[in-house]
Parts: sequence; structure tokens; C-alpha cells
Amino acid sequence: MFTIYNVKLSSKIYTTSLLRKVIEDNISAIEQMYRDKALAQLNQEKRELEESYKETKNELENELSDTKNKLESILMSAKERFTYDDDKLRENQNNLLIVNKNKKSELERLKLQEKQKYDSLLKELEVTKQQFDQAADNLKNKYINFDKVGDSYVMDKDFLLDIDAVTKKPKFFEFNFGSNLFIYSDITDVINFIKLFVVQVRARLKPSCINMTIFDDKFMGRDYLCFKETEDDKYDNIMRLLINKEELKNYVGELSELSITRTTNIKREFNNIIEYNNFMLSQNSLPESYTFFFVQDIVLNTLLETTFRQILLNGSDLGIYPFVFLSMENFSQGGNDAKELIKYFDNIYTFDQDATHQYEGSNTILKRKAKDFVLERILGEES
Repeated sequence: MFTIYNVKLSSKIYTTSLLRKVIEDNISAIEQMYRDKALAQLNQEKRELEESYKETKNELENELSDTKNKLESILMSAKERFTYDDDKLRENQNNLLIVNKNKKSELERLKLQEKQKYDSLLKELEVTKQQFDQAADNLKNKYINFDKVGDSYVMDKDFLLDIDAVTKKPKFFEFNFGSNLFIYSDITDVINFIKLFVVQVRARLKPSCINMTIFDDKFMGRDYLCFKETEDDKYDNIMRLLINKEELKNYVGELSELSITRTTNIKREFNNIIEYNNFMLSQNSLPESYTFFFVQDIVLNTLLETTFRQILLNGSDLGIYPFVFLSMENFSQGGNDAKELIKYFDNIYTFDQDATHQYEGSNTILKRKAKDFVLERILGEES
């Protein structure tokens, strides 16, 4: 039984092996068939694509050739038709030259017109400058004339100090008919001011209306001797120079006596000498004279003596006008005397520099100062 079973099993195995081989051989044949078929189709498509490429290339080359031929034909035709004509260009050029010539003529005309305006303005400017110069000279002759003898009984308040070198605008000092304190840094400014003031007073007021006295014990009045050496007897006794403290003391005594007399004559009916003199002139009577008292550097406590204080306080209403000049150094160190002193002055001035103008003389100007300013800025007293 076992032997028969083995024979049958072996037969089945053999048959199965044969079938397996047959199947494998068939599958290989089928695969090879499909490969050959796909290769043949691929080669066919490749041949068709190459033929299509050749046809397209030939068409494009033919179109390119046709286009070149057309362009050459158009170019040749354009060359044959083209002719150069410069008449239009010449016409345009001539028109442009005419326009430029007209513009040049107009510019020349405008240039000439502007030059004429400039020359006219230059002449006007020169005339104006001459007028300014003449006005400045007239102003100088009016205010500063050494040869003129005053003929007025009326005191003017404006005194010329200098003239702007460029604009010819005058620089004035306004006299306020009071007692005046001047604080200076340069003594030259004081000397120039006194000289200008004296000259202008002499050129305006009648000699009979003037009394002028200068105290200068430091330089002994040397800067004012020119006013003493005049040969004109009209000015006799109107200028006095005091050069020591004894002369000063005696003169202050004279002013005190004059003050007492004038107080009796003037103050009974009038507020000041200006009103009194105007009334006297209206009555065709002689007015009182004006006294100008210039004090150039002095010890502060001398000014605080009773008689001097009375003149500082009351003199201006009576026609006695003190002009006291103190150096900045001495005044600023005056302490309580300086603080007390400023109470007795109607006006306080300082000599300052003006950098905004160029004057013919100097750039020094007078500035009026408030008493509070002097106390705080110069004397250093806190308010």
C-alpha cells in the first residue's frame, strides 16, 4: 500500500513540475512579445516626430527667407524713393536765427533800460547824499558855530552831540532843565560833552543870558582855556574856571546867595525861571540869566554839604543847572554817600558805547538811567 502511494505521489509531483515549466515558458514568451510590440511602436513614433520636425523646420526656414527678401525689397524701394531736401531745415534754422536775434535785441533794450534806471538812481542817490551832507553841515552850523554870537533869550532843550557818518542822522542830548549827574568811564567823553554844550549855548543865547562855570581841580581847567582866550568882549565874565576847593567853596556860596534872591523874585508868582522869563519877555523886560555849573570830579561828601545839596535840589527852578561828572569807579565805591547823593539829582546819565552806528566823532552815547537802576546795577543795592 505504501509503495503504491509513493508511486502516485511521485507521479503527481512530476506532472505538477511539467505544468509549472510550461506556464513559466509561456509567461516569458508573452513578456517578450509585449516588449517587441512596444519597441516597434516607439520606433514608429520616433520616425513620425523626426519627419514632423523636418517639415516644421523647412516651413520656418522658408518663412524666414521670405521675410528677409521682403525687408530687402522694402529697403531697396525706400532707398530708391528717398531724396535729401534741406530747404525745410534751412527755413527752420533761419527762423530760429531770427527769433534769437529778436531776443538778443530785446535783451539789449532791457539792459539799456536798466542801465538808464541805474544811472538815474545813482544820480538821485548822489543828489540825496549831497543833500544829507548839506543838511548835516547846516545842522553843524546851526548848533556848533564858534563864530556865532547868540541872540535868543529862550533856552533850547536839544543839543547836538554827533552825526551818523552813514545816514547823517543827528545824535542829540535832550536837556531837561534840571540837576544832572553823569557817570563816566573815559574822561575824554566828559571833556567833549562840556565843550559841545558850551559852544552851543554861546551860539544860541545872548551873552547877557549866560553864566558858565567849570570846576576842574585835577587838570586845572586846561581843556577849557579855549573859552577863556576869546578876544570878543561879549563873552567877558561868562566863563569861569575853578581850579581848587577854596574857589569852589566861594562860588557855591555865591550860588546860594543868588538862589535866595531868585527864590524871592521868582517863586512868589511862578513855578520856575522858564515861566518867569517868558512873562518878562512878554512885558518887554529883561529876563534872568541861566547859570550852567559843570563839576568835573569831586569828593562825594562835598556834594552832600548843606549848601551844595540846596543847589542840587532847588537850583534848576531858579535857572541854576548843575552838571556833575563822576567816574564809574569812584561812584560805584561811594557806598552810602552815593546812595544818598542820587536823591538830589533830577536826571542821571551814563556814557555808553553804541556799536550799531558809526558816528563822525565817537561812538559814545548818553543814556538816561532810572534811580532804581543806578541803585541796583551800579551800587549793587538789592531792591
